[in-house]
Amino acid sequence: PLCDADDYRSVDGEQVKKMVDQFMSHGFTAIADVQIQDENGSMALPVAGGTNLTENYVGAAFSDYDSYLVLSHFKGHAMAGFGGAIKNISIGLASGEGKCWIHTGGESLTSFMGGTREAFTESMAEAGKSVSDYLGNGERITYINVMNRLSIDCDCNATPAEPDLHDIGILASNDPVALDQACIDFDYSGYGQKEFLPMKKFLLFLLACALLLSATACASAQAAASSEDIAGLSDRSSSGGASEEPSAAQAESALSGAEEPLPDHGWQFDDPENHQMDPEVLKALHRALPGSGIHAVVTVKDGVIIDEYYEDGYAPDHLFGIHSASKSFTGALIGIAISEGAIGGVDDLVSDYLPQLLEQEDTRKRSLTLRHLLTQTSGLEWYEWGSGYSNWAEFRSAENWVDYILGRRLIHEPGTVFNYSTGNTHLLSAVLQAATGMTQEEYCRIHLFDPMGVSGDAHWRTDPQGIADGGNGAYLSPRDAAKFGQLFLDGGVWRGQQLVPASWVEESTSIQNPGPGGSTGAYGYQWWVRTHTTGEYGAYVTPYPTASYDTYFAFGYAGQFIYVVPELELVTVITGSCPSSYTPRPYFTDYILNAYQGG
Repeated sequence: PLCDADDYRSVDGEQVKKMVDQFMSHGFTAIADVQIQDENGSMALPVAGGTNLTENYVGAAFSDYDSYLVLSHFKGHAMAGFGGAIKNISIGLASGEGKCWIHTGGESLTSFMGGTREAFTESMAEAGKSVSDYLGNGERITYINVMNRLSIDCDCNATPAEPDLHDIGILASNDPVALDQACIDFDYSGYGQKEFLPMKKFLLFLLACALLLSATACASAQAAASSEDIAGLSDRSSSGGASEEPSAAQAESALSGAEEPLPDHGWQFDDPENHQMDPEVLKALHRALPGSGIHAVVTVKDGVIIDEYYEDGYAPDHLFGIHSASKSFTGALIGIAISEGAIGGVDDLVSDYLPQLLEQEDTRKRSLTLRHLLTQTSGLEWYEWGSGYSNWAEFRSAENWVDYILGRRLIHEPGTVFNYSTGNTHLLSAVLQAATGMTQEEYCRIHLFDPMGVSGDAHWRTDPQGIADGGNGAYLSPRDAAKFGQLFLDGGVWRGQQLVPASWVEESTSIQNPGPGGSTGAYGYQWWVRTHTTGEYGAYVTPYPTASYDTYFAFGYAGQFIYVVPELELVTVITGSCPSSYTPRPYFTDYILNAYQGG
């Protein structure tokens, strides 16, 4: 099928008719069925490790296909330098909204004007990577570039320059970077052209794409420098007991001869068998994970890391956008602010901190409390859960996110109906900033990240007004995410310091309402709660007795999890770009829980 409408507006009926007429006139419909993928809107693909984007918007029909053959006419482009395989899987596959999103570097879903060239080219590479990740990390996508009648201008130029390169040939690869590089090499050599016109800007853009898309090379270099860090289970098994990585603070202290080194917040490591966990089951997990869309798994038992898995191209210090798992961090910060007196309590009115709420025409909104936001029972109209219509793109492109959320219709009395909403959590972030006089980034760094030794690279994205994207915008490494899980497992204490009140940990991870129904679980304060059973999906069988464990977890789009199992003193972090947000669950229940050898 032809994948998309190359248009920067939403697709309407008249546009569809015009495009189908074009397809017929070019003979496409005579050889294949044709589909306009964004005819019925967009779907979001997660962008792992992006600089500008956290989501990439493609046509809603993109997921109808399990593999793609990408045919590109290699040519010039005024902003990107050239258009080939990478451009086609990014701006080419993007929906109308997605094209605007890429062009503006993640600033607008309605206009493609205003973005810088740097943000555009970086975003194009990030969007392309999200497509490749979604399709089995590139295993279900093949690329063909046709090099004929090459102009320095692209098809979107109404008066393009005449071709300077003519019929060079057809190139194909499973690697879009290698394929575009080969085309660049032909171009740079002047092969097939009448007048040599080296397009050096093409090469510069390719190098930028290669840096973003060829993460494997970077990870390999990191692995060579720190092979123990990214060693798999087999390396841990030969450790012969617990070990601890020296922190940067320890190293600096040793060099300076300081008598009182800073506390070390690094992890200790030990063999799984020393903690009643079967290493053979965890090795089977490592064999099963490639191709799943899962990028990293870190399992902590009894306070030490007993197993780690990193997909090729990823390493322990890789930052991941954890999407809605961010909500649990925001909830913790609200609890801290209450304990400090900056916020009175969960039954405080939202309007006490966001007085603009009082300007809303519907006076019933004045009864909204922080408890309603924490438990996803605000009653504000929101469509985010499930596969139907979603107002997500509308929300993310709003000029003022807080005003947009407060302006939603009140369709249920506050406190009566669960309706999952990142908007509710964003209001919590706005409340936190208003109450503390600090951004959530600053408050989190002071009260959570620094005391736990979380990397200085960890951060929060923000809305246009600088309010943290508390429901979707945290970026941190899997090991640092595991620290947060361990913090809650230990009742809010990290290395002897009470960071989150124990009472808040208890309330947050207790069932406050039944949630959305189904298998996801019940809901606390920005945490999910449910019972998981070993081997419940039948993916892997072990000889150990079947058992069920009460579990609470942070949960984010595309398979982001922070699982906490108090009975087992176990924390597992999973990050990925999975086709379903629930993809990781069988790996957790049928391998990790199933590895427990105790009775």
